[in-house]
Amino acid sequence: SVWARLGGAPADLVISDMAPNISGIPLSDQARSIELAECAIEFAERARARGAPEASPKSWRGRRLR
Repeated sequence: SVWARLGGAPADLVISDMAPNISGIPLSDQARSIELAECAIEFAERARARGAPEASPKSWRGRRLR
C-alpha cells in the first residue's frame, strides 16, 4: 500500500490522476469523479508533511455546473 511505502514518513507532494470508469450516465459519472477527488483530498491531508501545500483536486465539470 502507499502507506507502507511511505514508511510513516510524511509526503512533501501527493499527485493523483484518478478517473472513474465512465458509465455514460453524466450525473453518475460526475458523482463518481467527485467521490474520487474527495478520497484523494482525504489521503493528501493525512499524508502531507507539515507546511506542504494544501490539496488541489480536479474533477469533471457536469453540464449543470456550466
